[in-house]
Amino acid sequence: MIMGDGGAVTMIMVREYGDKTYEVRLALYRSGGALIKEESYSGARSISIDANVDIVKIGYKELYLISKEEIEISMDPSKKTISVVRRAVPTQR
Repeated sequence: MIMGDGGAVTMIMVREYGDKTYEVRLALYRSGGALIKEESYSGARSISIDANVDIVKIGYKELYLISKEEIEISMDPSKKTISVVRRAVPTQR
């Protein structure tokens, strides 16, 4: 799934559960604050984030991040991993 574009902001929430699994919630907002779409992934044992993000809040077993660039999220259920990466922008010729 791809989230974010020119005037949008993506909020990423990561929560750890007692059984050492994670839930990742992603919400895409317009720059004015209106929610565009929201998705949730759970059951991951490993999360990798390779994108420009700002930490906005650190709570007990929770982390809130903001990204102003397009990001791509993928989950591999067989490996129980979630990856959040900066989306490659195709070059114009």
